[in-house]
Amino acid sequence: MINFTVKNCDSIQGGLCFQLIPKFDDSTQISLDKVDCSKSIACSENAFAIIEYVFSSDRNDKEFYHWSLNIHDRKSIKDIILRLKHLINMFNKANNIKFIYSREDLLNLDDERETLKNGIIKLAWSTDEMREELEKNITHDEYRIKIVSFIDKIIFFLEACLLNVKCTGIYVSGV
Repeated sequence: MINFTVKNCDSIQGGLCFQLIPKFDDSTQISLDKVDCSKSIACSENAFAIIEYVFSSDRNDKEFYHWSLNIHDRKSIKDIILRLKHLINMFNKANNIKFIYSREDLLNLDDERETLKNGIIKLAWSTDEMREELEKNITHDEYRIKIVSFIDKIIFFLEACLLNVKCTGIYVSGV
């Protein structure tokens, strides 16, 4: 079962999770030993996989975002928030959602289909169990509420980062 919990952290997290960490410098070099993880959040990699493409959609390469430490500046955070809000609207109309998860389909999507306009959720990384759970439960209100609540918590964190004028962006780390 996908764990949609978002927890507050003050150090690098281990295990199969994603961690969003505020960034307070202008460095484009990524070094985990110099990253201050206080006031960061973490979530399961399965839950993050549902929103991963929202974070990676402004990248030009076709590499999977999942296995990297990534940096987003303030403009990128604003764009991500808008896409996450659109994703919430999609989940509130669950009859429109289609999951794409085969590598061939992911790499062959044209630009328009890569947007959220067509109700497509790209799962760049997923397990058979995860896909089965999503397909089975996506039309159930209780399940969609869990997903929307998860996304709301991510948006809240991102908006808090933007409110902090010293925050120059975020790191997103798959750990």
